[in-house]
Amino acid sequence: ERRPTESAMEEDSGTMYSLIGAAVLVALSGLFSGLNLGLMSFTDDDLGVVIRGSDDLEEIAHARAIQPVRRRGNLLLCTLLLGNTLVNAVIAVLLSDLTSGLVGTLVTTGLIVVFGEIIPQSLCSRHALAIGAAALPLVQVFIAICYPLAYPISFLLDWLLGREVSAVFSRHGLLALVR
Repeated sequence: ERRPTESAMEEDSGTMYSLIGAAVLVALSGLFSGLNLGLMSFTDDDLGVVIRGSDDLEEIAHARAIQPVRRRGNLLLCTLLLGNTLVNAVIAVLLSDLTSGLVGTLVTTGLIVVFGEIIPQSLCSRHALAIGAAALPLVQVFIAICYPLAYPISFLLDWLLGREVSAVFSRHGLLALVR
């Protein structure tokens, strides 16, 4: 009976840790991507409309929770994009160590596109308020982590582009929306 050597066992556990790490990072990638679509689709004004006009108390609570973070839209945007880019790069590095270049590239791309983009964005486009409110504690942690880089970029965007503008409807457009 042949027993595995210590180095083979260490290599196997290292591979396992890399795969677990990659799975966690793919989940974070999905969260960043989904929240980017879901949270950035609401302006501060949109959230105010939900708070003042919705009959759904849970929806109102979600909008109230999200509003302070969403008010600083460019900081939130920069945080989500920096976080997503960082985790996607680390996924590529982890998986490239485990596979050959072409296989690693294809596997990484497939994982990120399906589980880090398509599925999360599909979910968050339908349930943005609930998912955004549930993810707020993690988002706030990442805002703190990314702040030294995200804040200067967001400040520059605020200065260059000004306040976000929500949709403005003409009287006819508003009537069409109501209909």
